[in-house]
Amino acid sequence: MERFEGATTAIITPMMEDGSVDSYSLDRLIGFNIKSGIHNLVACGTTGQSPTLEHGEWEEVVKECVNHSQEEESETGRKVPIIAGAGTNNFSKSKNLTQIAERLGADATLHVTGYYNMPSQLGILDYFSFCSAASELPLIMYDVPARGHPTIQPETRIAAALLNHGKIIGVKDATGGINPGNEETGGMWRETMQLARENKLDKHQFKLISGDDPKTYDIMASYEGVGVISVASNIFPQAVSRMTELLLEGKNDEAKSIDDALAAFNNVLKVKDVEYNLTSKLRVRDSFSNPAPVQYAAYALGMIQSDRLRNPLVALSDRRVPSKVRMQILNALEVMYNSDMSEMLFRPIEEFYGVDVGARLTLMREPSRE
Repeated sequence: MERFEGATTAIITPMMEDGSVDSYSLDRLIGFNIKSGIHNLVACGTTGQSPTLEHGEWEEVVKECVNHSQEEESETGRKVPIIAGAGTNNFSKSKNLTQIAERLGADATLHVTGYYNMPSQLGILDYFSFCSAASELPLIMYDVPARGHPTIQPETRIAAALLNHGKIIGVKDATGGINPGNEETGGMWRETMQLARENKLDKHQFKLISGDDPKTYDIMASYEGVGVISVASNIFPQAVSRMTELLLEGKNDEAKSIDDALAAFNNVLKVKDVEYNLTSKLRVRDSFSNPAPVQYAAYALGMIQSDRLRNPLVALSDRRVPSKVRMQILNALEVMYNSDMSEMLFRPIEEFYGVDVGARLTLMREPSRE
């Protein structure tokens, strides 16, 4: 398997109740992922609450990932590449983070487009090119329109790779496969890889990487995707890693069985259409998006000490959040725990953390916790 392919965990950043980074839980979570066979790690992505991290905290998280990777390589000879989230909507800041990531020992950087700035495709191309030139590290573009980022059109993706050959190596795609100019399902993925082929870039030279766990199977099985930057693999690194290995080997039927086993959890990585009161007279319909659900799942399973998030995010354990939100996540975990795939999914957690998953799920359901 080539570097940056397969399963990459977008590692969460656990917080203490006082809002400080929980270094102990972070250290254990990184160790758990690496020992469970994860192929790569992203430090300080959106899942890691990167917009809320102070500069020193950003460095701490990246360095912790690098240290674990170096220890694993020293002990076993297996290299786990570290990708640092270094993208912002300010080129000077992005350049600085990119160069620091290189100094800290990261293996690549991940960059979003200019959120809020609303750049043109030419501006997006310039931004990625300038960030690429800031260091010797390879760069992965990140296309995630749902978080306020302008879409990277297929032509812009391939132009960036061609103009920065060997440096801009692919895109993390969280578009749902929809190109605003073409509403065909999967059109964004198909057009991207078609343009790559027309310009003599194979799927390893320009990597299409899923940025949305529920879409990973489709991208890899049908659109030449080579991996996923995953949220679910924080909890299930062994299963997500094995699924991507099978897909890269062309064993799609075996991979689909794992994808099906993960579906219950993937479906609650965003809890939708929740109604609750803001005041006694004002009621809203809302959604709770990543990283809140995965942070709560890790807390419920005893993997981190708190599901605390930084403002403006709200932890699902906050009693203002309706209990049915927490219950959706617990229900999904319980379905998986009682499935035929339970051992693959939960045995690694029980062995590494020394927890009884069934007992934890029962505990979290107690009325005193709701």
